[in-house]
Amino acid sequence: MANSDRNNISTVCWQYSDEFSETNLHLLENEILSDISFAAGEERTIVHAHKMILASRSPVFFAMFCGLLKETSTVVDIPDIKYDDFRLFLKYLYTRSCDTNANTVTSLLYCAKKYDVPSLQKICRDFLRNAIHVVNVCTVLEECLHFQEDQLKEECISFISQNTIAVLNTRSFKNLPTNTVKLLLKDDALNCKEVHIYSALKAWGVCACKRKGKNIPTAENIRDEIGDLIKLIRFPTMSVEDFSKYVAKDLVLTPEEKLATYQDIVLGEKISGYPNTPRQEPTTLYRVMRFRSITTRNRSIEVERNGIGFTVSRTCTLHGAMLFRPAAPGMVTGKFVLNNLNKKLVESNFSIEFEIGKTTLDHLFSPIRLEPGIEYCVRHNSILTGKCLKTYCGKDPQPTNADKVQIQLKDVRFREGINNTTVSSGQILGLLIGVKS
Repeated sequence: MANSDRNNISTVCWQYSDEFSETNLHLLENEILSDISFAAGEERTIVHAHKMILASRSPVFFAMFCGLLKETSTVVDIPDIKYDDFRLFLKYLYTRSCDTNANTVTSLLYCAKKYDVPSLQKICRDFLRNAIHVVNVCTVLEECLHFQEDQLKEECISFISQNTIAVLNTRSFKNLPTNTVKLLLKDDALNCKEVHIYSALKAWGVCACKRKGKNIPTAENIRDEIGDLIKLIRFPTMSVEDFSKYVAKDLVLTPEEKLATYQDIVLGEKISGYPNTPRQEPTTLYRVMRFRSITTRNRSIEVERNGIGFTVSRTCTLHGAMLFRPAAPGMVTGKFVLNNLNKKLVESNFSIEFEIGKTTLDHLFSPIRLEPGIEYCVRHNSILTGKCLKTYCGKDPQPTNADKVQIQLKDVRFREGINNTTVSSGQILGLLIGVKS
């Protein structure tokens, strides 16, 4: 066959594509040889698909079509997933590619969890993680609670503790449901004065009133909406000046509550019933870098252990660590641990993908109090997968101080294997240290 003839045919023969993703998508979009249908959303809009492809990508679909209690109907009802969302989910199963954005990530994560597709779950988690900023962190937190994404939830709470005043002033905070506000108000690490938290809760109550049509809320209306959340405000930890200026003039607390709280503040009598344990004092976050320069290295093994010991000269808080990314297409996954004296203080999973132009990722968790004279160790056991076992690493050590806190690093040995990181080189670029202002 002449080349010109072959080229003409190739414009109509979709089978000539070398990519399975392209031919699979053609089958999906043109409903060719489909043998299963789904009635999506409340409208029960029909979506046609292929059992073989679905079963090969999801253990849930495999059980649905091949298990002991396999589906016998040719139409499966999925009223909990909208038509457009399910089509987008199917596109990922057929091609490993789909448009993940702020409008689609929630529905895609729901589908990925329902049908047990870990790779798509990770894409959605990473999107949410990278999207976190002051304006939307409360919204992301709410999604994490809904989907039981515990690690991402901790990262959101840690972010809020570092940017408390800015977050409390956002519309997304004012729109949070009661249970999520309760979670935040219980946090000891909120990084602002207690009077700011009270003012934010009062503003939340005003918005709650307006959502119910009370456009000019009274103090009584606001107190009704706040309800038991008021019991989480630590009024006795306020200064007399702050309580007098910002609380006593309001009508949110009753006269009896105000008098009892004054007695708590001035006399320390603890009769008001409000919590009297101070939150952390406002802190400044420092990025403590271990190395002056970053290079790359080839790992000799796929799985390795890295860790560094350290002590601090003054009381401070640890908010996270800076971990290196792979230096070529691939992914680093593993478990991050912080311990002291063989006691585990933090344990969390992490996954870091190669990304052009970026060498590290901040691994955040709820702040941990560090005390002088105690030796701590941060470590991670990591697996590097991809086309090349290559990662970024640090060299040329430098002094590690955070304002008035001196951090002394120390090499550590692991009983279960070789430590590939030392004080002078290796992994774990630095620590995120909080120092009281």
